Order: sequence, then structure tokens, then C-alpha cells
Amino acid sequence: DDASTDGTETICRDYAAKDSRVRYIRQAESIGGGRNFKIVLEEARGKYFMFASNDDIWSPNWLAGLITALQDAPRSASFGSAVYVDVQGCKLNSTANYIYFRFCEYQYFRIIKFIFTPHLTGKMILLFSLFPREVLSKICNGDVEITGNNSQDLHFVFSMLSHLKFIPVQGCF
Repeated sequence: DDASTDGTETICRDYAAKDSRVRYIRQAESIGGGRNFKIVLEEARGKYFMFASNDDIWSPNWLAGLITALQDAPRSASFGSAVYVDVQGCKLNSTANYIYFRFCEYQYFRIIKFIFTPHLTGKMILLFSLFPREVLSKICNGDVEITGNNSQDLHFVFSMLSHLKFIPVQGCF
């Protein structure tokens, strides 16, 4: 919790009280998304890790589908579909809703393919993949980090593409 001022703290503490797998960590003051994500990753204990945003909505099969894809895929991350919805919950007409990415080739081909994929197709969904936590921690302990700044976040994505294959999982949204 990056020092939120809404009901986040109460909601999170309630979940932590009900489920021992949930740990609540709150920043005393806002430090920004990138630094907060890095701290959350450092505090994580599970086999897998996923960044999540406050406006994400996942279908019930989201995590199960992504975990299944990684069972026999070392040094890989998995991701589902991007579907954009408005504040009323209506699906928006976006190219990103229909794109099927595949970044499983040799590392340089993954990076080149990413570069030449049009920006408005939702390719930054890769940031919200399910990662093997240990591999992602090694990437983040280098000179790259998520900052919320597009050019620096692209540097992070390129680093991920250099270290991991990305497995698309159809039907996960």
C-alpha cells in the first residue's frame, strides 16, 4: 500500500486477518509505483510473482491458467489477454482486445518483435505477466526497475525479454 488515503488499508488488513498467505505492507508516505513494486517483490515469498494494478479485473480462471502454462516452462513468464473496459464495465473497442502476442523465440527475436509491434496493441501487458519470482528478482536487482516512466519501463521490458520467454495463455482475461 503506497500510503493510500482511501479504504485500501482496511480492506487489506481484513484479508490478511482471514488468510495467513496475505501480508499487508504499508508505506508511511507515498514512494511511487516503481519503488513500491520493487519493495513488494523483495518482500514476496511465493514461487511466482505478478504485478497488479488497482484497476485490474481478473476472470476466475486467470491465475490458474497462467500457472498451468508455467509448469513445464522454465525461464518463462505467462500472460493473458488484455481487455479494456470503461467505468460502466463495458468492453471498449480496442485493438488490444484482439491481439495474440507470442514472444517465445530466441531472445533477440523476442526483443525485435516487441519493438515492431505497434504501441496501441497493448504489448505492455507483458509487465503484468506471471513470473517465476526468483528470475524476476534477479532482473530487478540489476540496473532496471519499473518507474512508471514509459522509456524506463521499456528498458525493464527489454531486460525481461532478454531473460524470459513469454507464453500467451488464450482464454485468460
